[in-house]
Amino acid sequence: MWPQGFEERLGQIGNVDLQKLKESMQMPRVRAARAAECKADAGILENVFSGQQRVPWENAWILPEDFSGADILHRIGAFYVQEPSAMLPVAAMRWEKNWRVLDLCAAPGGKTHQLLCRMTQGMVWANEINPARARILLSNTERTGASRAVILNEDPARLEQICPAFFDAILVDAPCSGEGMFRRDEEAVRDWSPAHSDACAVRQKKILESADRMLKENGYLVYATCTFSRQENEDVVGWFMEQFGYRLLAPEETVRTHTLCGADDALKDAGRYVPYLGMGEGQFFAVLQKRSAQNGKTAVREAGERLTRKQSDAVREMLEACGINPGGYLRLFGDAVCWLPEGEDRIPSGARFLRTGTAVAVLKKDRAEPHHHFFSAMGNRMENKLDLELQDPLAAAYLRGEELPADRLPDGYAAVRIGGIPAGGVRIRKGRAKNLYPKGLRA
Repeated sequence: MWPQGFEERLGQIGNVDLQKLKESMQMPRVRAARAAECKADAGILENVFSGQQRVPWENAWILPEDFSGADILHRIGAFYVQEPSAMLPVAAMRWEKNWRVLDLCAAPGGKTHQLLCRMTQGMVWANEINPARARILLSNTERTGASRAVILNEDPARLEQICPAFFDAILVDAPCSGEGMFRRDEEAVRDWSPAHSDACAVRQKKILESADRMLKENGYLVYATCTFSRQENEDVVGWFMEQFGYRLLAPEETVRTHTLCGADDALKDAGRYVPYLGMGEGQFFAVLQKRSAQNGKTAVREAGERLTRKQSDAVREMLEACGINPGGYLRLFGDAVCWLPEGEDRIPSGARFLRTGTAVAVLKKDRAEPHHHFFSAMGNRMENKLDLELQDPLAAAYLRGEELPADRLPDGYAAVRIGGIPAGGVRIRKGRAKNLYPKGLRA
């Protein structure tokens, strides 16, 4: 049963078949495995999911209804489980690989991860206002081997003061009334009311105002919600275009051919997805380009702290033992030494960060020990690798935290790869591999 007033508002959209929508709400939800291309070749997953339907707009495959999150490839970050429709906002635009991109409302990280798979030279700045959700975002980044992420824990209203005209592109996956989630989320149904939806629209406008101040002139902004509401979608986008001088761009053709267009002629290049189209829940998106100039310049400082000579020697010794020279910069954040790529050693002054770049090592007295993020992101580049097949009992043993045999590998550190994908690391001594898989991930 839909909440009072909901169907009347749906009728205001105009291009949604209400009867089909009602029927689709009784169908099971759809999830997909999207390849974590920053650590896993999509070809590996193509073989694994050869019998599954392909998602047209991404390197992703529809998962069977009985899929379990305990799947080994999922646990080691070879793919990200996401609704296919939730992939549409990122897929709707061609993101240049060297951009500095902000995902303003990022947790739990599906769209952040999707962006990271496209950023082979740039950086994705993923922001989450809630500290607990920001930590989940960080954990997902480590698990899937993303190396070019900056994890922030900021209020957008504060972040706009810190980062004026700083980003080439911004994704705003805005908090919304969640109408598109009604099929899977009973709480969203209970919480819905016209007043709640209208309040969401007010909040969305404030977030967009913050995003505008952080975007460079001629920069790109993708606005997205998981709601059907015209008030939170077309009306918000129309207001934003008029107030701030943006133009609406057509989405990528693969996305356009699989979605409904916006409800108004002036917004026909916006996109809407509804469950009866078959690949996920409700989703709305609009690709926008900024035309007005932006005053202000971001004040930056050096990222983290420079390592002392002793600390630097310890980390370099560890990296050499692993056969890796990553280039870029090494900076200290707390007790973690992080790698930053060339040109990315400056961060806005005053912003709260959980992580910048790849955590490669943890300092312990006079030595440096590899961080799990290092194995996950750079394991394929290590000289020593302990390769296990997916069905090998040792693969499950490794994920339980057990010690492994390593007769053919020299003493030192090695990456553990399962099915050709970096899972974590071990320290080898006299033919035995001490397990370095994080205790919090073991099962």
